[in-house]
This record gives sequence, C-alpha cells and structure tokens, in this order.
Amino acid sequence: PVEVYYDQDNLVLSGIPKTVDVILSGPKNILIPTVNSRDFSVFVDLSEAQVGKQRITLKVSDLSDKLEYRIEPSYADVIIQEKVTQEFAVEAEYDRNLLEEGYFGSEPVVDPKTVEITGGKEDIDEIAYVKAIVNIEEGANDTIEIDAPIQVLDSSMNKIEGIVVSPETVKVQVDVRSPSKTVDIEPVASGNPSEGTVIDSLTTEPETLTLYGNQSVLDTISVFQLPVDVSKVTKDTSFKVDID
Repeated sequence: PVEVYYDQDNLVLSGIPKTVDVILSGPKNILIPTVNSRDFSVFVDLSEAQVGKQRITLKVSDLSDKLEYRIEPSYADVIIQEKVTQEFAVEAEYDRNLLEEGYFGSEPVVDPKTVEITGGKEDIDEIAYVKAIVNIEEGANDTIEIDAPIQVLDSSMNKIEGIVVSPETVKVQVDVRSPSKTVDIEPVASGNPSEGTVIDSLTTEPETLTLYGNQSVLDTISVFQLPVDVSKVTKDTSFKVDID
C-alpha cells in the first residue's frame, strides 16, 4: 500500500494508486526476512504541495541499504485540489411506472432535505444533481418508506467520484394510493310505498361519498345513485342502506 502525507484538512488528492508492486533484490539472508516481514513502506510526501497538477515519484522507507528495489509504477500524476464543504438540496426520484395499475404516488418527502458534500473544489463545482434513488418493487400499492442512497452527478449525469457525502442516505416517504373522487349521493326510491303513503322527500347522511379506483372509471361517474326501498315505509323514518 502507498502511504500519503499531505494536509488532509485543506487539500484533496486524486491520482495516487492505492497499491504498487515492489521488486526487491539482494542478499538472500536479508531479502527473505524483508519480504516476509514487509517492515518497509512505500510513501509519497506532499506535505508542502500546492494546488494543481504534478507528477510525483514514489519512494521507499525503512528498507535495508543492502537491498535494491524497483517500484511499479514508480510515479503518479496527481491532482491536488482545495478541500471545500458545501450544502446541497436532495431531489428524490422513483419509477412511477412500477406502481400497481390504477395507483399513483405523491411527491417524495425527503428527510433531511439537504446533505453536506466535501471534496475538491473543482469536483464540487461540477455537481449538478444530488439525487436520492428510491428503489421500489413492481406493483407497489402502499406507502413507501425507505433509506435511499445519495448519488451525486454532473450535468451529463455522470457520477462524481472522490467526494464524501454526509449523510450517505436520507429517509424518503412516498404516499401511494388509488385515484379517488368525491361525489354526491342521490337517493332514488324503489318499490311502491304502502297504500295511503306518499314519499315527500329522501335525504342521506352523509350527503357525499368517496370512490377509489381506476381513473378512467372514476371519470365516468358524476353522481352516485342510491336505490332506497320504500315499500315498507308508512311514516317519517330513517334506516341504514348498504352502499353497493
């Protein structure tokens, strides 16, 4: 592994390999113990580095001077950026086509609504979208509550690497429900009242009801006609009627 020394509080680095190959040669009595113990290190010292691009040479420390070494790769092209932290609003997305037919989903509610992103200034300036991706199962028909991972994208929708997002996930809630429509109830007398009885009026309590279902069906209904059997009515009365 490559150890890197730099100002971690104020700088961000990219381009340094995580590991390199080290080829050693020398007296066997020194070489074998060194290979087994690996008590040497490969390092890059950028403690005095400035912002910008530069090619740096990898070095070895704590290695016997009786051994020769070669590092592959022996250098790295490093990009050094000023470290910045910025707050971004999170936009949640989900595939509405995966909802059960006849159902619709609300706009997602995100908590927290913003995240802090830390990285190199040039990378932060490239950020165009911060999205919480809500993965739902096909046929979803109930409220969705999920911890959604954050994706950070540039204007071409490419994922931006080498940044730190805090928090890495946000809670997203989507209310999923069937389309609905509230309509007036229109009571309609059915059957013949007893002799000598005249039906003066019919009223209902409540006066409206809410229907749920496919939107194309709801669009055909403007009022709900409720048949009321008055064949046994002889005076002012009230009774319950099943809604079918």
